[in-house]
Amino acid sequence: MPHETIASAASETMMVATKRRNIRLLELYALDTMCKAIDEQSITRRGDACMTNESEFVALADRVLMAIGAALDVAADSSDADLDWSLNDGILTIDCGDGGKIIVNRHVSNRELWVAAKSGGFHFKDDGGVWRDTRSSDALATVLTRLLQAQSGVEIAFVLPGRI
Repeated sequence: MPHETIASAASETMMVATKRRNIRLLELYALDTMCKAIDEQSITRRGDACMTNESEFVALADRVLMAIGAALDVAADSSDADLDWSLNDGILTIDCGDGGKIIVNRHVSNRELWVAAKSGGFHFKDDGGVWRDTRSSDALATVLTRLLQAQSGVEIAFVLPGRI
C-alpha cells in the first residue's frame, strides 16, 4: 500500500506541477503578447511623432503662426475690426477685443498645433500638407475662420503653409 500511496501522491504532485507549469507558461505567453503589443504601439507612436524632426516641425509651425498673423494684419487693415495679435516663442495670442482671446500654439512633443478658444480646445496634425483637427478632421484654416467669426465678427480667409 505504501507504494500505491507514494505513487498516487507523486502522480498528484506531477499533475499539480504540470498545471502550475501550464499556468506559468500561459502567464508568460500573455506577458510576451502584451509586451509585443506595447512595443508595436510604441513604434507606431514614435513613427507618428517623428513625421519630421523637432527643428523642422518648429520651423513649419512658426511659418504657419506667422501666416495666421499676416492674415490678421490684412483683416485689421481692411476693416475696423478690433483685432490684435502677438507671437512669442511659438504661442500666437489673438486678442478679439470684447470677444476674448484665441491662442494658437505649437506642441512640439506631439507635432501638433493647439488652439484654445471660448468654444473649446482643438489639436491639429499635419496631414499631407493640411493641418487637420484630430477629432473632426476639419482644416485649421476652416476652424480659425469659424472661431474668429464667432469671437470678433471678422471673416478671414487663411492660406496656411503645409509641409516643408
